[in-house]
Amino acid sequence: MAKQTFPTFMDIDLSKFDLSKYVGDVKVPGMDVEAVVDAQKKNLEALTQANRLAFEGVQAIMKRQAEILRQAMEEAASMATQMTDSAASPADRMAKQTEVTKDLFEKTLSNVKELSEMVSKSNSEVMDLLNTRFTQSLEELKTVIEKAPAMPFPMPTADAPAKPAAKAPARAAATKAASAE
Repeated sequence: MAKQTFPTFMDIDLSKFDLSKYVGDVKVPGMDVEAVVDAQKKNLEALTQANRLAFEGVQAIMKRQAEILRQAMEEAASMATQMTDSAASPADRMAKQTEVTKDLFEKTLSNVKELSEMVSKSNSEVMDLLNTRFTQSLEELKTVIEKAPAMPFPMPTADAPAKPAAKAPARAAATKAASAE
């Protein structure tokens, strides 16, 4: 039996997905369904863009980490050859090792700071995009609400007695049958 494979989320081309085909016939009084569909389409586009930005940020960070690792390996190989210099005295070797350790520590701190700034920048770009879309979405919602006709909702008053709730059909039939007996 052949194994079925299903597309993953990343395999789906959202630009070809038309939500209006699915909700085009939905009629809600006082609601502009087309505006809601457009807003949701913009939300999906913003999420797609945010994912792309996040992915690019992760790629840049991984590339920089690989560069840092390559540099560290080259420097380690260079230091190993320098440390094996048999002409240097033990005191000179100890001084050189201390200097190298200090330089490596400072370089490591610099690299960590650089990577941290890259992560922060990437996160800021993604959050700025999502925050902008969220603000736009709220404005669109406000516009839809303002355009909607006022729907009167009857509010009970203290003067009017509350109407009893309608009985469910099955319950009403059972009550009628019991009273007939």
